[in-house]
Amino acid sequence: MKKECMEQSNNMPTVVVTGRNYCNILTMARAFGKAGYNVKVLRIYKKKPRALNLLAKMEPDKDSKYVSAFRECIVNDNIQRIIDSLLEMAPKGEKALVFPVDDYSCHAVDENMDALESRYYVPGIEGRQGGIVELMDKDRQKKLAKDFDIPMLESTVIKSEDGSFTIPDDVIYPCFIKPNVSMKSTKSTMTKCENREELESALEKCVQKGGFEMLVEEYAEIKQEYSLLGMNTHGGITAPGLFRVIEGGHKERKGVALIGETVDTKPFQELIDKCSRFIRSLNFMGMFDVDFIETTDGKVYFVELNFRAGASTHVLTELGINLPGSFADQVLRQKDFDAGECKPEYGRRFISEKILIEEFARDDVDVSGVRDRMKKADICFIKDDDDPKPYNTFKKYYFVAAMMRVLFKIKSGSK
Repeated sequence: MKKECMEQSNNMPTVVVTGRNYCNILTMARAFGKAGYNVKVLRIYKKKPRALNLLAKMEPDKDSKYVSAFRECIVNDNIQRIIDSLLEMAPKGEKALVFPVDDYSCHAVDENMDALESRYYVPGIEGRQGGIVELMDKDRQKKLAKDFDIPMLESTVIKSEDGSFTIPDDVIYPCFIKPNVSMKSTKSTMTKCENREELESALEKCVQKGGFEMLVEEYAEIKQEYSLLGMNTHGGITAPGLFRVIEGGHKERKGVALIGETVDTKPFQELIDKCSRFIRSLNFMGMFDVDFIETTDGKVYFVELNFRAGASTHVLTELGINLPGSFADQVLRQKDFDAGECKPEYGRRFISEKILIEEFARDDVDVSGVRDRMKKADICFIKDDDDPKPYNTFKKYYFVAAMMRVLFKIKSGSK
């Protein structure tokens, strides 16, 4: 399905936002639109959504007043389809900015930078094709970050080869396993292992699903999870947004914030400065998201660096710091950016309605829980009085989620 409008004039440069996540796409489209850009969207699907997976077919991003053109791309194991679609969407006579909003789209764009660079400005590392993909490896990130004295948990990588694997003797137990490259596996593989026997059992389950590459990390009791948002350009680096997770998702949504809150950066400034120097050293141009954990003994550790902006960037936009708009200004309009102006308000609570409806559909939150969480949120990702159509579309799917909830209960009860 396509939404095509006349090209906006008045010297409005174009930004093409692409990704799989409608919430990330929508928040970025609004940020660029409010900054005065012509916004096009390429919504990506790995496979055509199954008939009964109605939530996956939802497209509230298409209904935003800031989106001038909307196109779907069903990949079916052919990444070239994404690149062809982007090239077709590129405006004539000008170079646009392509802005991937999740790991999958970031991977696709970075691996094909050479094919895109004649029509687009592309976020990347040293303007080199494949630079970001190389650093999506968590183990490699941690090794590079150590040079900047950034605290992190001890870890090792275990890979399967021809259906077998070897567990090193130096693994620290209990341990926690997770994909070394997030997009190559699912969050369902993440688990705690008390000893070698449990680790071997967990890895046996992974190998049954195919080859794997897992990061095996010493286990730590997590008190709090944080995300640091910022951007790096030729004009310098800024990281003004720090959020803590108040409530996370369950199952395949584990590790994703349902509810979060802005916090003061001052107590974390030394760590933020170290991470900023680390990111600056990579010669990465673009927006980033750094994940931290605070353990029950009060220590804070680096988890990973994401080379793209997530939906929570919208919180900063709502608080008067439009980082996506500022990034586009520097790339497309050669405007300077004053990092000193970035002073967000602390203690503001936000909610991801996408995660909320998925939690409801899987029976992890009930109707009253949905209403209560929405009432307590200062900032929503989809609901927006200035751009109401996307939320009007989104709300209709709560009926679908209610039906899915019933089916999930029946299925769970039959096991």
